[in-house]
Amino acid sequence: MIRIFLLLFLIPIFFIGGCDKKSEVLNVVDKLPGFKQIAAREYATDAKRQLKSIYEASKLYRSENGTYPADVTEVNDGNYLNIPPSTLEKWDFDINICDEDGYMESITATSLEGMPGGAGHRLVFDIVNEKFTGYGQKDDGSGYK
Repeated sequence: MIRIFLLLFLIPIFFIGGCDKKSEVLNVVDKLPGFKQIAAREYATDAKRQLKSIYEASKLYRSENGTYPADVTEVNDGNYLNIPPSTLEKWDFDINICDEDGYMESITATSLEGMPGGAGHRLVFDIVNEKFTGYGQKDDGSGYK
């Protein structure tokens, strides 16, 4: 939906209005009701895909090594997973392991400066409940419904 909006509205204005109009257009678009929530959901899509991939790769890692990986680097560098460099410029991923039994509780993605929505946003995949919470989700406090 956001891509259609960008193609139909923003891109023609950039070409017709020239480069000096970009900041004006972005300021107007930023104030549109619901735009930030739609953008957040769109930005979170790649992170959600990667969180699920990290989970599946971690299960494979555990089946071959007896324990879950301590961090995402182990599965990414160990050829269990291939997170694109462009994603790693936007998101930092953490595997959260329960100390008592050694099982994974959740995997967290935290946005970095390279993410268009800004740094510091957290998206969590709760493994037990198989549910996403946080940035770009209905529960993030943004009013997204």
